[in-house]
Amino acid sequence: MSKSKQEIIDELSQLCTDMAEKFFQAIYRRPSKADQIPLSHLKVLMFLSKKESFKMKDITEELGIASSSATDLIDKLIKEHLVERYRKPDDRRVVKVKLSEKGRNLIVELKEMKRKFWVTIIENISEEDREDLVRYHRKFYNIIGKMAEEGIFI
Repeated sequence: MSKSKQEIIDELSQLCTDMAEKFFQAIYRRPSKADQIPLSHLKVLMFLSKKESFKMKDITEELGIASSSATDLIDKLIKEHLVERYRKPDDRRVVKVKLSEKGRNLIVELKEMKRKFWVTIIENISEEDREDLVRYHRKFYNIIGKMAEEGIFI
């Protein structure tokens, strides 16, 4: 007997929640330098790792938070010596933020933990399942991206 559409939706909803929690525990809550860093801080650090530096405005837009909240968050990361804030020499009005050396080292560690996580997953499934895993994740990602572009929010 096949499941109803509602049963599938309920199962997927719970599975996504459970997977996110397990993924977070597996990657970010292992004994490491990242052990006590809140998820909101990790999101900022991962975002900052995408290029040399960002304007504060970029951070507020990426996180969808008020500039005062972003400033508080960056202040906390500065106290932890994970990021640095500076002004552009040619335009002192522009405040930029970048990862410190400690922050870059932490990102390297986190990326290595993620890589090891995926190696373990890939080694425990068949080649066909690997391809399916990538295909379904890509399809899911594309649907979510399209929904965001079209302003479809739930």
